[in-house]
Amino acid sequence: MRLFLADEIWKNKRGFPFKKPVTYLPAGYHTGQDFLTDSVGKVPVVAPCDGILTIYQLSRSAGWWGTYSFEYAGNKYSLKILHMYKEMKGGKYKEGNILGYCGATGLSITQKYGEAYIGESEEEQNSDKAVPHLHVELHKGEYKHDTNKKRGLCDLRIIDPVSIFEKWLNKKQAENNKMIFYKESGKSSVYLKGNDNVYYPIISGKHFISLFGNWKENTIKEIDNINPKSESYFGLFKANNEGDYDVV
Repeated sequence: MRLFLADEIWKNKRGFPFKKPVTYLPAGYHTGQDFLTDSVGKVPVVAPCDGILTIYQLSRSAGWWGTYSFEYAGNKYSLKILHMYKEMKGGKYKEGNILGYCGATGLSITQKYGEAYIGESEEEQNSDKAVPHLHVELHKGEYKHDTNKKRGLCDLRIIDPVSIFEKWLNKKQAENNKMIFYKESGKSSVYLKGNDNVYYPIISGKHFISLFGNWKENTIKEIDNINPKSESYFGLFKANNEGDYDVV
Protein backbone atom coordinates (compact mmCIF):
# COMPACT_ATOMS: atom_id res chain seq x y z
CA MET A 1 0.00 0.00 0.00
CA ARG A 2 1.23 3.50 -0.89
CA LEU A 3 -0.08 7.00 -1.57
CA PHE A 4 -1.60 7.66 -4.99
CA LEU A 5 0.09 11.10 -5.15
CA ALA A 6 3.57 12.40 -4.37
CA ASP A 7 4.22 13.22 -0.69
CA GLU A 8 4.66 16.95 -1.38
CA ILE A 9 1.21 17.24 -2.98
CA TRP A 10 -0.38 15.00 -0.36
CA LYS A 11 0.92 17.12 2.52
CA ASN A 12 0.98 20.66 1.14
CA LYS A 13 -1.44 20.95 -1.79
CA ARG A 14 -4.82 20.14 -0.31
CA GLY A 15 -7.88 22.03 -1.51
CA PHE A 16 -11.54 21.45 -0.60
CA PRO A 17 -11.61 18.81 2.16
CA PHE A 18 -13.90 15.83 2.58
CA LYS A 19 -17.33 16.75 4.00
CA LYS A 20 -16.92 20.51 3.54
CA PRO A 21 -20.56 21.78 3.47
CA VAL A 22 -21.68 22.82 -0.04
CA THR A 23 -25.03 23.53 -1.66
CA TYR A 24 -24.29 22.39 -5.23
CA LEU A 25 -24.08 18.64 -4.50
CA PRO A 26 -26.99 16.32 -3.55
CA ALA A 27 -25.03 15.08 -0.53
CA GLY A 28 -24.85 18.61 0.89
CA TYR A 29 -21.11 18.24 1.38
CA HIS A 30 -17.93 17.75 -0.64
CA THR A 31 -17.74 14.00 -1.18
CA GLY A 32 -13.99 13.82 -1.69
CA GLN A 33 -10.66 15.52 -1.11
CA ASP A 34 -9.19 17.98 -3.63
CA PHE A 35 -5.46 18.23 -4.29
CA LEU A 36 -4.13 21.27 -6.18
CA THR A 37 -1.81 20.05 -8.91
CA ASP A 38 -0.73 23.38 -10.52
CA SER A 39 -0.19 22.05 -14.04
CA VAL A 40 -1.92 19.68 -16.42
CA GLY A 41 -0.54 16.45 -17.80
CA LYS A 42 2.51 16.37 -15.53
CA VAL A 43 1.38 15.12 -12.10
CA PRO A 44 0.90 11.33 -12.07
CA VAL A 45 -1.72 9.43 -10.12
CA VAL A 46 -0.42 5.97 -9.26
CA ALA A 47 -2.05 2.74 -8.16
CA PRO A 48 -1.99 2.57 -4.33
CA CYS A 49 -1.79 -1.22 -4.57
CA ASP A 50 -2.57 -3.96 -7.06
CA GLY A 51 -6.01 -3.55 -8.60
CA ILE A 52 -8.04 -2.82 -11.72
CA LEU A 53 -9.30 0.35 -13.42
CA THR A 54 -12.93 -0.48 -14.14
CA ILE A 55 -14.45 2.82 -15.29
CA TYR A 56 -12.80 5.44 -17.50
CA GLN A 57 -14.98 8.00 -19.25
CA LEU A 58 -15.73 11.70 -19.79
CA SER A 59 -18.52 13.75 -18.26
CA ARG A 60 -19.34 17.46 -18.19
CA SER A 61 -18.86 17.80 -14.44
CA ALA A 62 -16.11 15.24 -13.69
CA GLY A 63 -14.15 15.58 -16.92
CA TRP A 64 -12.06 12.51 -17.61
CA TRP A 65 -12.63 10.30 -14.62
CA GLY A 66 -12.36 6.70 -13.51
CA THR A 67 -12.58 4.28 -10.61
CA TYR A 68 -9.77 2.05 -9.43
CA SER A 69 -10.91 -1.06 -7.55
CA PHE A 70 -8.63 -2.84 -5.09
CA GLU A 71 -8.62 -4.99 -1.98
CA TYR A 72 -6.85 -4.15 1.24
CA ALA A 73 -6.89 -5.97 4.58
CA GLY A 74 -9.65 -8.24 3.33
CA ASN A 75 -11.99 -5.45 2.19
CA LYS A 76 -12.85 -4.04 -1.24
CA TYR A 77 -12.57 -0.33 -2.08
CA SER A 78 -12.96 1.91 -5.10
CA LEU A 79 -10.83 5.01 -5.62
CA LYS A 80 -12.73 7.53 -7.75
CA ILE A 81 -10.50 10.12 -9.43
CA LEU A 82 -11.86 13.15 -11.32
CA HIS A 83 -10.58 15.94 -13.63
CA MET A 84 -7.85 13.83 -15.21
CA TYR A 85 -5.80 15.13 -18.15
CA LYS A 86 -6.80 12.50 -20.70
CA GLU A 87 -8.75 9.29 -20.97
CA MET A 88 -7.25 6.51 -18.89
CA LYS A 89 -6.84 2.90 -19.93
CA GLY A 90 -8.84 0.22 -18.20
CA GLY A 91 -7.29 -2.98 -16.96
CA LYS A 92 -5.08 -4.41 -14.24
CA TYR A 93 -2.36 -2.34 -12.59
CA LYS A 94 0.40 -3.16 -10.11
CA GLU A 95 1.19 -1.02 -7.08
CA GLY A 96 3.01 2.13 -8.21
CA ASN A 97 1.93 1.92 -11.87
CA ILE A 98 0.73 5.24 -13.32
CA LEU A 99 -3.04 5.36 -13.80
CA GLY A 100 -2.97 8.72 -15.54
CA TYR A 101 -2.09 12.39 -15.09
CA CYS A 102 -3.93 15.17 -13.27
CA GLY A 103 -5.65 17.77 -15.43
CA ALA A 104 -8.40 20.37 -15.41
CA THR A 105 -11.23 18.69 -17.27
CA GLY A 106 -14.86 19.03 -16.27
CA LEU A 107 -16.18 21.86 -14.18
CA SER A 108 -13.40 24.12 -12.92
CA ILE A 109 -13.93 26.02 -9.69
CA THR A 110 -13.41 29.74 -10.41
CA GLN A 111 -15.32 32.62 -8.83
CA LYS A 112 -18.45 30.53 -8.87
CA TYR A 113 -18.66 26.76 -9.04
CA GLY A 114 -19.46 25.60 -12.54
CA GLU A 115 -18.88 28.99 -14.14
CA ALA A 116 -16.40 27.64 -16.66
CA TYR A 117 -16.46 24.37 -18.55
CA ILE A 118 -12.93 23.09 -19.13
CA GLY A 119 -13.00 20.66 -22.05
CA GLU A 120 -10.78 18.04 -23.54
CA SER A 121 -8.19 20.23 -25.23
CA GLU A 122 -4.86 21.07 -23.61
CA GLU A 123 -5.42 24.73 -24.47
CA GLU A 124 -8.67 24.84 -22.48
CA GLN A 125 -7.07 23.04 -19.54
CA ASN A 126 -4.26 25.59 -19.47
CA SER A 127 -6.52 28.63 -19.75
CA ASP A 128 -6.59 31.24 -17.00
CA LYS A 129 -10.05 30.02 -16.03
CA ALA A 130 -8.85 26.52 -15.28
CA VAL A 131 -7.83 25.34 -11.83
CA PRO A 132 -5.91 22.06 -12.22
CA HIS A 133 -6.79 19.77 -9.36
CA LEU A 134 -7.52 16.16 -8.54
CA HIS A 135 -10.78 15.27 -6.78
CA VAL A 136 -10.50 11.92 -4.99
CA GLU A 137 -13.24 9.86 -3.40
CA LEU A 138 -12.86 6.56 -1.54
CA HIS A 139 -15.87 4.26 -1.78
CA LYS A 140 -16.43 1.11 0.23
CA GLY A 141 -16.90 -1.90 -2.04
CA GLU A 142 -17.50 -1.65 -5.77
CA TYR A 143 -18.38 1.81 -7.07
CA LYS A 144 -22.12 2.31 -7.67
CA HIS A 145 -23.38 5.04 -10.00
CA ASP A 146 -26.27 6.08 -7.74
CA THR A 147 -24.06 6.80 -4.72
CA ASN A 148 -23.42 10.52 -5.28
CA LYS A 149 -27.08 11.26 -6.01
CA LYS A 150 -28.39 10.79 -2.47
CA ARG A 151 -27.15 11.95 0.92
CA GLY A 152 -27.94 8.65 2.58
CA LEU A 153 -25.95 6.64 0.06
CA CYS A 154 -23.00 9.02 0.34
CA ASP A 155 -22.99 8.66 4.12
CA LEU A 156 -23.13 4.88 3.79
CA ARG A 157 -20.58 4.28 1.05
CA ILE A 158 -18.05 7.15 0.92
CA ILE A 159 -15.24 7.55 3.47
CA ASP A 160 -12.50 10.13 3.97
CA PRO A 161 -9.57 9.19 1.69
CA VAL A 162 -7.02 11.23 3.67
CA SER A 163 -7.65 9.76 7.11
CA ILE A 164 -8.06 6.22 5.77
CA PHE A 165 -4.89 6.21 3.68
CA GLU A 166 -2.87 7.74 6.51
CA LYS A 167 -4.21 5.09 8.87
CA TRP A 168 -3.19 2.35 6.42
CA LEU A 169 0.26 3.81 5.87
CA ASN A 170 0.89 4.36 9.59
CA LYS A 171 -0.04 0.74 10.23
CA LYS A 172 2.28 -0.41 7.46
CA GLN A 173 5.11 1.73 8.87
CA ALA A 174 4.59 0.22 12.32
CA GLU A 175 4.73 -3.27 10.82
CA ASN A 176 7.92 -2.39 8.97
CA ASN A 177 9.48 -1.17 12.21
CA LYS A 178 9.31 -4.53 13.96
CA MET A 179 12.46 -5.48 15.81
CA ILE A 180 15.18 -7.50 14.10
CA PHE A 181 16.80 -10.32 16.02
CA TYR A 182 19.95 -12.22 15.16
CA LYS A 183 20.79 -15.90 15.51
CA GLU A 184 24.15 -17.57 14.99
CA SER A 185 24.06 -20.46 12.54
CA GLY A 186 23.85 -23.79 14.33
CA LYS A 187 23.25 -22.24 17.76
CA SER A 188 20.11 -21.44 19.74
CA SER A 189 20.99 -18.09 21.36
CA VAL A 190 19.16 -15.01 20.09
CA TYR A 191 20.67 -11.51 20.05
CA LEU A 192 19.77 -7.86 19.60
CA LYS A 193 22.23 -5.60 17.81
CA GLY A 194 23.01 -2.41 19.72
CA ASN A 195 23.85 1.01 18.31
CA ASP A 196 27.46 0.22 19.17
CA ASN A 197 27.29 -2.79 16.77
CA VAL A 198 27.71 -5.15 19.72
CA TYR A 199 25.33 -8.14 19.86
CA TYR A 200 23.47 -8.54 23.17
CA PRO A 201 21.92 -11.92 24.06
CA ILE A 202 18.29 -11.92 25.21
CA ILE A 203 16.12 -14.17 27.34
CA SER A 204 12.53 -14.15 26.15
CA GLY A 205 10.51 -14.13 29.35
CA LYS A 206 7.01 -12.75 29.91
CA HIS A 207 8.27 -9.30 30.83
CA PHE A 208 10.40 -9.08 27.69
CA ILE A 209 7.43 -10.11 25.55
CA SER A 210 5.24 -7.44 27.13
CA LEU A 211 7.82 -4.80 26.19
CA PHE A 212 8.97 -5.96 22.76
CA GLY A 213 6.68 -8.74 21.58
CA ASN A 214 7.56 -12.34 20.95
CA TRP A 215 10.89 -12.46 19.12
CA LYS A 216 9.64 -15.45 17.10
CA GLU A 217 7.00 -13.16 15.51
CA ASN A 218 9.64 -10.70 14.36
CA THR A 219 12.41 -10.86 11.78
CA ILE A 220 15.20 -13.29 12.67
CA LYS A 221 18.40 -12.98 10.66
CA GLU A 222 20.71 -15.99 10.81
CA ILE A 223 24.39 -15.23 10.24
CA ASP A 224 27.46 -17.46 10.27
CA ASN A 225 29.35 -15.73 13.07
CA ILE A 226 28.03 -13.17 15.55
CA ASN A 227 30.80 -10.89 16.74
CA PRO A 228 31.44 -8.98 18.91
CA LYS A 229 29.19 -10.42 21.61
CA SER A 230 28.39 -8.90 24.96
CA GLU A 231 28.47 -10.95 28.14
CA SER A 232 25.56 -8.89 29.49
CA TYR A 233 22.00 -9.83 28.71
CA PHE A 234 19.70 -7.25 27.19
CA GLY A 235 17.19 -5.52 29.48
CA LEU A 236 14.84 -7.37 31.82
CA PHE A 237 14.08 -11.07 31.92
CA LYS A 238 11.95 -13.39 33.99
CA ALA A 239 13.85 -15.05 36.82
CA ASN A 240 11.23 -17.47 38.16
CA ASN A 241 7.60 -18.52 37.91
CA GLU A 242 6.58 -16.28 40.81
CA GLY A 243 6.73 -13.16 38.66
CA ASP A 244 10.01 -11.78 40.02
CA TYR A 245 12.45 -10.21 37.59
CA ASP A 246 16.17 -9.63 37.55
CA VAL A 247 17.60 -6.49 36.00
CA VAL A 248 20.80 -6.94 34.01
